[in-house]
Amino acid sequence: MIYPSNFEEKIGFTQIRTMLGEACLGDLGREWVTSMQFQIQPGVIQKNHRQTSEFLKIQESDLPFPADHYLNMLPLFKKIRVEGTAPEVEELFFLKLSLDTIRAVLNYFKGEEAEEVPLLKELAKEVPFFPAVLDQVNKIIGNKGQIKDGASGELKRIRGSLKEKESHVSSRMQRILKQAKAEGIASEDTELAIREGRQIGRASCRERV
Repeated sequence: MIYPSNFEEKIGFTQIRTMLGEACLGDLGREWVTSMQFQIQPGVIQKNHRQTSEFLKIQESDLPFPADHYLNMLPLFKKIRVEGTAPEVEELFFLKLSLDTIRAVLNYFKGEEAEEVPLLKELAKEVPFFPAVLDQVNKIIGNKGQIKDGASGELKRIRGSLKEKESHVSSRMQRILKQAKAEGIASEDTELAIREGRQIGRASCRERV
């Protein structure tokens, strides 16, 4: 135990903690910084200092470190532990982004450049990763967060049926418009457009004279 109890505040460590929290990329990092305490063990201090120096070397290198999508997925994990619950599409997409980032970080420390940061490389080996989970998510969610047609056989059938019907409707509308132009009901510059999922004409019609 460090004495006095306000030692961290007296030496300005609380301000350092605040600055670190503001620089974190995600909620979990900020939570970790909040719980961080002043260290008094020389061995731990030296190791942490070397790790910090190694990451500074990474920041100064030409090879960019993965710095996107540090997301807090704990609420999702707690949610799906309840029997009968399932993740929403957006939650699956966030899980995909998070797993993609973790894989990118682990791959970074498998490269030749990681030989120059041995402590961080060793630290990365302790991070568990389940590629099978990411593979399953990638089968369902696309890179833009949309559900893929092949997510299930039934979904693929339904979407295929919808596309077929949309194509049929579009062809019929084109024939109707062509006939309307021929009969003088629609002006020659009238074209079909999609608005709120419906096809409409983009030029005003005129009554037959």
